[in-house]
Amino acid sequence: MAGLVVECALKSAIARKTQRREFPPKPTVVSGMYVHDLNKLLMVAGLESALDTGVASNPALKTNWSLVKDWTVESRYLAIGLNGEELYRAVAGRNGVLGWLRQYW
Repeated sequence: MAGLVVECALKSAIARKTQRREFPPKPTVVSGMYVHDLNKLLMVAGLESALDTGVASNPALKTNWSLVKDWTVESRYLAIGLNGEELYRAVAGRNGVLGWLRQYW
């Protein structure tokens, strides 16, 4: 479920950028928000360059994002693949993705 936490954090960052009574964006942008793809959500949130800056100064964040970005909704049901403990540490641990995302929601 750690991947869902990152998904919600990215969607929160998207929501933060939305102004009250703002007319909804183009359908292609809206459909980009209704996905479980962390890379696409990062792009819709406009945080790609912020992540580039963050990983340039923090190699641990780069390692953690590299692990987290591969999470999918389907992967939570697999017996092999992403390790739950590693994913949790990459999300919530020291230099975790969630700590970095917190500044944008």
